[in-house]
Amino acid sequence: MFCTQCGSRNASEAKFCTSCGSPLAAVPGDVTVAEAPSPQDLGQDGGAMPPVPLPGGGTLPAAQPVFQSESQPAPQPGPAGPGASLGNEGNEGGARAKTLNRNLIIGVAVAAVVLVAAVAAGIVTYSMELWGGRSLPDVTVASPKDSSRAVDAKVVVRQLEGKGFKVKRVKEFSGLGKGKFLGYKGVDSGARVRPGSTVVVRESLGPGVPDGTVGRKAERVVKTFSDMGVPVHYKKVLVSDSSKTPEGSVVSTYPVQGQPVKDSKNGIYIGVAAKGDGGLPSDIVGQNVSDVKSELESKGYTVKVEKRLASKKNVGKVSGSEPGPGSQLEEGQTVTLYQGVDAEGAKQTYMQKYSGMDSAELAGNSDVAAGQWCTKSGDCITLGHDDSYSDGGTSLEVTEGGADTKYSMTGEMLVSCDAVQQAFCSSKSADYLLTGDSGSFELLPHKAFTAYWCGDEIVLGGAPMSSYCSAGHVVEPEENGTHSSVESGGSYRMMDLFAVFPVGSDVKSVEDDGYFDASALAAAKKQKAVDTDRPFLMYRDVNQYKDSEKEQSVTENSINPFLPFNGHIGSRSSITKMKPAPSDETAYYLVEGTQPDWDSLEDANIKGVSAKSQKSNGKNASKNANTKKSDSQSDAATRSLMKSIAGKYGFASGSGGWGTTMTVASDGTFSGTYHDSDMGITGDDYPNGSVTISNFKGRFKDAKKNADGSYTMQCDKSALKIDGNIGDTYIKNGSKYTVADPYGIAPCSTFTVYPAGYDSSQLSEAIVGWSRAWYDSMPAKLETPIIVNAEDTNLGSESQQDAFFQSKYLE
Repeated sequence: MFCTQCGSRNASEAKFCTSCGSPLAAVPGDVTVAEAPSPQDLGQDGGAMPPVPLPGGGTLPAAQPVFQSESQPAPQPGPAGPGASLGNEGNEGGARAKTLNRNLIIGVAVAAVVLVAAVAAGIVTYSMELWGGRSLPDVTVASPKDSSRAVDAKVVVRQLEGKGFKVKRVKEFSGLGKGKFLGYKGVDSGARVRPGSTVVVRESLGPGVPDGTVGRKAERVVKTFSDMGVPVHYKKVLVSDSSKTPEGSVVSTYPVQGQPVKDSKNGIYIGVAAKGDGGLPSDIVGQNVSDVKSELESKGYTVKVEKRLASKKNVGKVSGSEPGPGSQLEEGQTVTLYQGVDAEGAKQTYMQKYSGMDSAELAGNSDVAAGQWCTKSGDCITLGHDDSYSDGGTSLEVTEGGADTKYSMTGEMLVSCDAVQQAFCSSKSADYLLTGDSGSFELLPHKAFTAYWCGDEIVLGGAPMSSYCSAGHVVEPEENGTHSSVESGGSYRMMDLFAVFPVGSDVKSVEDDGYFDASALAAAKKQKAVDTDRPFLMYRDVNQYKDSEKEQSVTENSINPFLPFNGHIGSRSSITKMKPAPSDETAYYLVEGTQPDWDSLEDANIKGVSAKSQKSNGKNASKNANTKKSDSQSDAATRSLMKSIAGKYGFASGSGGWGTTMTVASDGTFSGTYHDSDMGITGDDYPNGSVTISNFKGRFKDAKKNADGSYTMQCDKSALKIDGNIGDTYIKNGSKYTVADPYGIAPCSTFTVYPAGYDSSQLSEAIVGWSRAWYDSMPAKLETPIIVNAEDTNLGSESQQDAFFQSKYLE
């Protein structure tokens, strides 16, 4: 209030001036405590509204309302003229002041409402992801123990794509099942990310061995493998030079690094470098073959050398061995060293020269591509020796992996040209990869050259007396060997086909020559290029073809359109092109042999491995050790001998229509066939003659080494089995078959083995006599083992010893 008499301001509650006692009057600008908002009403900072937090971080700016402080001077009235009345003007000024204050309060309130509405709208639109980025699906990653609750990565990918994100999938080995979600790379689950950004999804490949494991300290990979959800075994692997391969480092794994676990029960094996004597060192790979051979022979081991495809760094060096590098060895055991070869060396393994030939020629068989081949994604194929064909152990077949259907002929003997009725490629001008200059070669089923399908039954055509297809049904040939009806209803179906590219192959020339399908080649060019410093093969994928079956043309020039070349007629333009084409994603790379005999190795004590795992491994080690201690000298000799003599054997005189073939496996089991044909013994039901036959299988055991370097072993009579009963007869294809004892195997008793390297001058004339079916002259030192039935099977006055030979002449 204002005193008009003395001009002083008084408290608003007073009625009279405290200075002169005159009545007080209100003037414009006065604000009562009740009317003026206080700092406490508007905020702790003296009037500012507090900042409003936003989801995801940040705040909206605080509103700053204006209010009049009591410390500010009130507006003063203008000068009054003479005789002017102050009463009404004072009242009007007070009214105006109240109106202004009321408008101010309303304005502040309206601003606050607007602000709250804006904040609410911001929260709503943010939560609707209209601004501030979009949130990644908030997915919890399951533990390996609870893998069943894990979300499939493809589900998360679909959700991300639905939110407008680009998605990249990276695959990692883990204890979760294949295809499960492992999280995002570089960002947390549920985080806000700008739309259109690329989000990396980690997808499980299941348990396996990550790349980069070999070479690391074993204790540094413990955490990685403890989360794989499968048993992990750490084994001591012998190395010869710890300065190059430090003790305690990982030198080998099973499965090999970059590959998934095949058997979850056995799990993963980690080979840990250990210095020591004896055995086959793991670090022989990459060393000079002659040096390793000399070192092993100086320790009493027998050493053979064979050629195998190898990576660029191991061409001309040791690329692997059998048993694998790092294995324990028995006394006197035979070791095969694999010498790495490139494209030029691989082709040389196909060049063969037999007795009476002026020069070597290109044959259809070689085992240079033997081994395991795997894609980057973990699909693997193993090529091993074929046991169904008498070729001296140089043919291959798919022993693991592959399409494995009867149409694909997976498991059949593989050849590289049309060496069907003969050992050599039939035409030097035939357009097989092997006959060209690219350095590459094909592998395809031997049967594919003559076989076709009649319904679901395969027909091996090409011979006068063969079966054939008529109206979709298999018909047996007439007695005179001619067909009584027209062939019809047959079809060709796409079989296995491999195109192998050793190091040094001219891949581009094969691509430019039109070998691969054009669309497949275009797709491959968009992918990472294939690594030509490693041998690789391309496996034809029947699933990429719309037409994998074609009708058989009934003409003398009928050919299988799924062959890489027909051998005699037509051209490459008329055959089915290969799919897929080479890229880093589609190629099967050779896995060079670095696998030891894991069961023979002692457990390694690794820091960080749980006591439970150590205890489990310890039991295994103890079991192995006890087994070794309890092994008799005979058992050890048997294991060693069987590994050294495994292969294909034949027993024949070289004349007449009889012979026995036998395949011996590395575990001592054997199987084979004896047959003796006599076309002159005929009858009404068997105009094509008579055959004595015996299909058999059995097992060798209890081998002992003799003083002269030979071995004696026993044929297990309880294990010898024959198809049918001796004396049984049956008619098939116009011939009479009679079941008999297996000639050369019976009697199943004592056998003698003369190993490779044995002095042939010590062999009896009875044994040497059988060699003439295989050799022009017996070599001074045996190049391959001989297995001899020690029992005298001759009924006359002269002794006879039935001898089985390994030979490249076996047909």
